[in-house]
Amino acid sequence: MIKLLKAHGWRLVFVIGHLLMGYALAAPVRLNFYFNAKPGIDLLTDVLLTTALCVLGFKWFKEKAPGFIFTIPFLALIWLRLDFLLFSMSAWWSIVSYLLFAAWALALVALWSHFKPRFLFAKHLLLTIIIGGIGFLWGLTDDQYLLSIVVACLFFAVLPLAGKNEVDGQGLFNGKLALVLLLTPLLIPLNLDKPIFFQSQKRHHDKIVFSQQTRFQRLDVTVWKGNYWFYQDDINHFSSIDPWLYYEPFVHPAMHLAPAQPRVLIIGGENGMLANALKQYDISSIDMLPIDWEYLEIAESNAFYTSQNEGVFGKLPINVIAHSSFRWLNKAKAAYDVIFVDVPDPIDIELNQYYTQEFYNLAHQALTTDGLIITQSGSPYFATAAFQSIEQTMKSAEYAVASFHNQVLSLGEWGWTLGTKSGIDPNKKLRELTFEGIETQWLNQEAMQMMLSFGKPYVSGTQVQVNTIQNPVIHRLYKQGNYQLN
Repeated sequence: MIKLLKAHGWRLVFVIGHLLMGYALAAPVRLNFYFNAKPGIDLLTDVLLTTALCVLGFKWFKEKAPGFIFTIPFLALIWLRLDFLLFSMSAWWSIVSYLLFAAWALALVALWSHFKPRFLFAKHLLLTIIIGGIGFLWGLTDDQYLLSIVVACLFFAVLPLAGKNEVDGQGLFNGKLALVLLLTPLLIPLNLDKPIFFQSQKRHHDKIVFSQQTRFQRLDVTVWKGNYWFYQDDINHFSSIDPWLYYEPFVHPAMHLAPAQPRVLIIGGENGMLANALKQYDISSIDMLPIDWEYLEIAESNAFYTSQNEGVFGKLPINVIAHSSFRWLNKAKAAYDVIFVDVPDPIDIELNQYYTQEFYNLAHQALTTDGLIITQSGSPYFATAAFQSIEQTMKSAEYAVASFHNQVLSLGEWGWTLGTKSGIDPNKKLRELTFEGIETQWLNQEAMQMMLSFGKPYVSGTQVQVNTIQNPVIHRLYKQGNYQLN
């Protein structure tokens, strides 16, 4: 067996290397056809570049580095890595792709230079196309990570056994090159990120530029014509195209009803967008109770998020509290003037708890006498019963309630529910707000009055149950939407 491998090990290197290279080539080609309006032009450029360098390479490269054959599998692994890292940087992605095509062409020259008789050259050229084509078809599947590791392991297992060329008796690598190639796999495979953008891409039409799974949720960022959309578990939460249409109604009405120099608590709000909208106010203190700590860390450092929240976590003195929201509210007696509840929709039982009577009762005792709470409450038209249930649940916790809504271009119709502890109906005060003294991109008195108008309700609020931990009606109503309502 050892003798067989020594005699024909170079054949295994040839087959596995080209299989892996064909597999890696599928990644840029796949992305090119998915996102480019004229993918044929880039593909033709890649083919012409490779062909030209193959022809030119025979004149000056074939005698200089015959061992360059062993870069083929490494190019494939690096290609997958760079596709993941540079996917969002269109210019660099194209440049690096051209450079990798060039390196591949030179590797082919180094390989083919060993087959001097013309019939051997033609045979191995044909094998290159066939084997690379098989790898390419394999690479069109979604199992991108596992295949690269398996093939790489096979390659590195036979690398030390690669023998001499049967045509001219020359070895395919020298000692120094072998040492470098044997040390490289210790660094490359361990540093490979699983290209999860492929997994997330099939869930989104726009190009995925960032994707990460936290303990609680999957975060995706997509791009279209220079604007970004930010998703949590496939639900769009905000976009760079119109964040003010969501956060101005969320923040400014509550802050204008709050006492001077308020003490603020943010529950959720890990993306930093709500906190950034508070920068215009003279605030005594800001506490934050994040639900997803990994999300908070991403929003503090990731360029896609910091470009939107303006690096607010490094500018405002935000006190991030390492407590569960329920425990903290239970111990915080009359500690806050405003509580913002910026948590995802109640898509599951765990998130449903932030819309329950028990939660609002705890928030009630944590507010000062003139304090208020505001929560995002979904769409009043696509999940009307759930929206109405939030309002009824907040009323059951002894708040005077006002609901309002706005058409957000990137989200659709969205709503918020505000409750005051004093028991004074906030609707009249909200209609009178002029928002003078702050900068807004859309919100003014006319807009506020419009947001408070709903027209004839699709579902009567008196028919909707109060949401509790034991009876999580909002979760069921949200999942149901309006499709099954009579």
